[in-house]
Amino acid sequence: MNDENGRDDDDLLIRLEGGDERALTELFTRHRERRRRIRLRLDRRLQEMLNAMEPLDREVLALRHFEELSNGEVAQVLGLSKTAASNRYIRALERLKERLEGMPGFRAD
Repeated sequence: MNDENGRDDDDLLIRLEGGDERALTELFTRHRERRRRIRLRLDRRLQEMLNAMEPLDREVLALRHFEELSNGEVAQVLGLSKTAASNRYIRALERLKERLEGMPGFRAD
């Protein structure tokens, strides 16, 4: 794979085999940068998906996952019964999963 300077990983591997220890650092740096760019793209895509959801679905997911509230606490905050909050949460997760399944690399484990 080529970097911005036109040198590819194969050249770096050849340099590494030749004893150039800086080549290893360059490979790690390149790999780390690629992973960072991929993570940023995935984060943006996930944010777009969340923004496209109904506000109440978004709120239920945020309260449960980011605020780490229990189902009962979510129900209280949103003025819902525990059953309604639980059902809303399950449906919101299902809708988000359906959207995520279209993303490359998504695994529904």
